[in-house]
Amino acid sequence: MQHANCPSCAAPITIVARFCSACGTPVAALPPRPAAHQRILTVLFADMVGSTRFAREAGLEEYDAALRRFHDLAAGIVVQFSGTVVQAYGDGILAAFGTRKDGEDAAIAGVAAGLALVDATRTALPRVALRIGVHSGSVMRLERSAGPGQPQITGYDVNLAARLQETASPGGVVVSAATAGFLRRLTRVTVRREGLVELKGIAQPVAFAEVEAIELIAQTAQAAPLLERQDELDRIAQGRFDPGREAGFALVGPAGIGKSSLLGALMRHGPSPRDPILLTARANLANTPLFPAVEAARRTLGLAAGDDHAALVTALAARDIRPSPASIATISEALDLAGAPPHGLSPEAVAPHRIADLADLLAGLARAEGRAILFDDLHWADPQTRALLRRIAEDRVPALIVTGRDTPDMGEFLDVAALSRIDLAPLTDDAAGRLVDRHATLAPDRRASIVDRSAGNPLFLVALAEWAARLGDDAEAEDLPTTVEASLQAVIESFDGLKDLVLCASVLGRQVIPAHLRLIAGPVEQLDLKLDHLSLGGLLVKEEGGFSFGHILARDAAYRMLGERHRRDLHGALVRGLPAEDPAFCAAFPEILADHARAADDRPALAAASVEAGRKFLRQAEFDLAGRYLRDAQDAAPPATDGEAAPGAGSARLVAATLLASTQVQIKGFAHPDVHDSYRELDAMVARQRGSDPVRMYALYGLFAHRMIGGGVRACAPLVARMAGIAADGDPRLQILWRVNESALGLYSGRLDRSVAANAALRHLYDPETCGSMFLEVGADPLAAILSAEAHIHAQRADPAAARAAVAAAHAQVDRIGAKLQKPWIHVFGALALHVAGDGPDARAEVAQGITVADAQGARYWSLIGRMTEAVLQVFDGEIEAGAQVLDTFLPQAEAIGSRLFEPLYLGALARARLAQGASGEAERITLRATRRVATTGEGLWAGLAWSLRAEALAATGAQDASRHARRVAAAYRARGGLPA
Repeated sequence: MQHANCPSCAAPITIVARFCSACGTPVAALPPRPAAHQRILTVLFADMVGSTRFAREAGLEEYDAALRRFHDLAAGIVVQFSGTVVQAYGDGILAAFGTRKDGEDAAIAGVAAGLALVDATRTALPRVALRIGVHSGSVMRLERSAGPGQPQITGYDVNLAARLQETASPGGVVVSAATAGFLRRLTRVTVRREGLVELKGIAQPVAFAEVEAIELIAQTAQAAPLLERQDELDRIAQGRFDPGREAGFALVGPAGIGKSSLLGALMRHGPSPRDPILLTARANLANTPLFPAVEAARRTLGLAAGDDHAALVTALAARDIRPSPASIATISEALDLAGAPPHGLSPEAVAPHRIADLADLLAGLARAEGRAILFDDLHWADPQTRALLRRIAEDRVPALIVTGRDTPDMGEFLDVAALSRIDLAPLTDDAAGRLVDRHATLAPDRRASIVDRSAGNPLFLVALAEWAARLGDDAEAEDLPTTVEASLQAVIESFDGLKDLVLCASVLGRQVIPAHLRLIAGPVEQLDLKLDHLSLGGLLVKEEGGFSFGHILARDAAYRMLGERHRRDLHGALVRGLPAEDPAFCAAFPEILADHARAADDRPALAAASVEAGRKFLRQAEFDLAGRYLRDAQDAAPPATDGEAAPGAGSARLVAATLLASTQVQIKGFAHPDVHDSYRELDAMVARQRGSDPVRMYALYGLFAHRMIGGGVRACAPLVARMAGIAADGDPRLQILWRVNESALGLYSGRLDRSVAANAALRHLYDPETCGSMFLEVGADPLAAILSAEAHIHAQRADPAAARAAVAAAHAQVDRIGAKLQKPWIHVFGALALHVAGDGPDARAEVAQGITVADAQGARYWSLIGRMTEAVLQVFDGEIEAGAQVLDTFLPQAEAIGSRLFEPLYLGALARARLAQGASGEAERITLRATRRVATTGEGLWAGLAWSLRAEALAATGAQDASRHARRVAAAYRARGGLPA
């Protein structure tokens, strides 16, 4: 008998009824039966358990309120999961899934809706429990019924779902074997119980499973179906390269043209027999250098979160890949593995070595295992990742295939990397028509208009078809969106109750971690199920650890749907919540927290996060990025007021200024005007603040290093005095920083007694257990520094054995704590001490070793200083021409970069060479420069040498009175410093 729905309560009524048997509402005669057709749907029945007893015990008003609340919950949740409430009757509902999509997606959506409804009802109506049955099968679907826009479904499988619901436990969701089969193809299913059950009116026992949870299995990105790309696939498979471009291929085209789809086909049926190594650039991590390579290396090597350096060594050995120990150390540090050994590279050498070692690792994995390397979204790649790809191309791996848009620099990259270009053309109308024909519910004229509007862009076409199919007949009255972004926004709108979730996800970027999403979306019930549903709908892609947007344009489209104020508020909620929710993430990616703070216009948070990002990139020797974030921190932090204690408002600004000055030295050198400006500003900031805060001490430490390397020994004295005042409160680490600079000031000024006293005090303070890592903070180990100073003091006091012992002890100290970057300095400075002590051969061997270590580390500064020191030793050992030539070449270079420390020594050696060459006039002029330098800068360590050589040069020119005066001055300097005659 024909049925319809009551217009008042939606209960089923027969064609002959004059009144609704459920609510008594008079009903008119039924309209003519609408056309029906057969569909594969997933049917859900939900019923309240013990509703009669509840009605009796609760009273009419409470019972009625509970029913209304239940129906409201059910309607909202069913719509969220793209279903339709077919009937809402009394204490139950009938819903259908699959009116837009058949099969697995509909089954998963139906079960997810059932689980979400049970959970929501348990929270909202604690006195109510549901029984839910879900079954997938063939039904007759009437597109329009007597109810307000509700479809009508009938058939054997509808009855089976109704009977199945009766077997569920209170609070349980029971599914049929047909539905379970759909589930298990795409999800992991947690089953509470399963078996066979006999159902009333059903001839054979029915297999069932009571489902406790489902989880979508991580899938690769679901790109548009691949059409008209066989020629491109064949060209890649057959290796048909452009002449001279045989390193690989580049798939080039506009957004949505199908680059990722073609890449997906290569993942499944690519040019290599094994699964390719996939690298993906993520827009929200564009400021995290080499992230695609790091992520791919960890995944390919099978390294899990929490693995350490030993796991890397084991993984490499298992694949018979044997990089050098230095390369393994660099890779381990790049992968952020615990226990990574020091790589021993200078800051300037870290970045190129990291790029080279990661590229060699990935190329080695590809070559050893016969795998291709695929890179998606080249236009999002950071410069370091592009450099890595160029090196991989040079290695000629089995296949390198990249995708990218036709940006202005694309051609240049392809030329450098020697990649053959494949431009992807739009789909023909025929192919586009076949693609849209997959949406069988769309009317022919609608399909034709979609094909015409999409202009052959697969992403645009799929988005238009998806939107039209999701809206069904309601879309007929709507104009088609005119752009790819508008079509994606229309799809997002069609997700009804999940739209806000998508918009919140877009604020996170392409990486959607559920725990992070909860910080801005609020307490979302069954969040994982809803994200799984969005993944089935194509908006998101399930990955290990979370989700990403299926296409970056979908993320951008969603993000632009947010109002500016709402967007700012969401970023602000992340800034406040992420540090507590996921401190490990914030520590690993402080730049992401800083980016959220910038978008939220939260200046204090921006200052703090940008400082941490600057620190991170300084450690990684990514100096341009470090400078960018540190400038943000300086701009965002409030300036300190006069006399303000350092831990107050200006602290972040002072830290940023300290680190930024150090960063600019690395980028521009000591002598650059911008560097001098940075240190002048830093000096003024330190002077305005008071207190014994470590922030001030580290700032003064940086200022001291800059002035001392520039040769400004006398100018360092006020800094040491300020450090003494800060250290007066007794913090041992602050006192150590003061004492090590006190020692250096005493040594370089020639006040050796002052250096001796500072060294003794520092030895008393230095605890190897707690201070052995200080070199990581300040760049040099304090104990190794004073041991080097003591080597010079012993040398100046004519004790060569003690000098040699001090140099050996300094080497042992840096080896013990792993401060390898200090090794060139120990070698070079130790060589000078040994030379002064009269141990010429050991001095020459020591400086040669220092140059070798500096070159291996890529430490250009110490390579320069080492070669100048070697030239000094050559001159004083009689190798006049060789030493003079080096000094003539490198002295101007050292001056140009602002390295003026030891200049009196270098000038003295050059003057000695000129005297030996018979150029006494030039020697006199050079010694005048040297002695004036001593007088100007206060660098008294070499004053006795400079004045002695001036006396020789003056005597050689016939100026005997001036020569005698110079000898008296030299003697005075030696007496003051305790120097030997």
